[in-house]
Amino acid sequence: MTKIRINDIFASINGEVSKLGQGSLCTFIRFQGCNLKCSYCDTKKSQRLSEGPELTIPQIVKEVKKLGLKNITITGGEPLLQYNGLKELVKALHSFNYIVSIETNGSLPIPYWQVCWVADWKTPSSGMHDPKRILFLRGLGGGDFLKFVIADEVDFNDAIKVAKKITKYDSPHIVFSPAH
Repeated sequence: MTKIRINDIFASINGEVSKLGQGSLCTFIRFQGCNLKCSYCDTKKSQRLSEGPELTIPQIVKEVKKLGLKNITITGGEPLLQYNGLKELVKALHSFNYIVSIETNGSLPIPYWQVCWVADWKTPSSGMHDPKRILFLRGLGGGDFLKFVIADEVDFNDAIKVAKKITKYDSPHIVFSPAH
């Protein structure tokens, strides 16, 4: 049985962009493990893949059901590091009619799944900037979001340049988020 390393499952007011929007009530499923070390990371405790409990898909769904919210945001760490488990979890959540958004750091190719993707573009101030990663964002569509965390003018200029490129080929919503 597939297991996923989880950092936390909790209900909150969604401060992130998603299909249902900021301010909606949401269950967060925070995956453990990240392949980047961004300077402004707000969840450093979720970076190590070797930590956190391993839960089966039925265990995760049971916890989600207890919280009673249909809006789900899967975040991390980086959920795509546990690709097979993530895919199975999304399928299970869809079978119970949950609305699923997945936040990714944009460092891995985005699959064409029936979810709302929220992909970060790592601007220069993140310390993880890699212009070649634009190719991984090709899976974003009209219901998805491309998020830029902006700490300074260099980040802003990078974001504008990338937003112009990506919207030539794809049509995600473009979102800026300030870092301080």
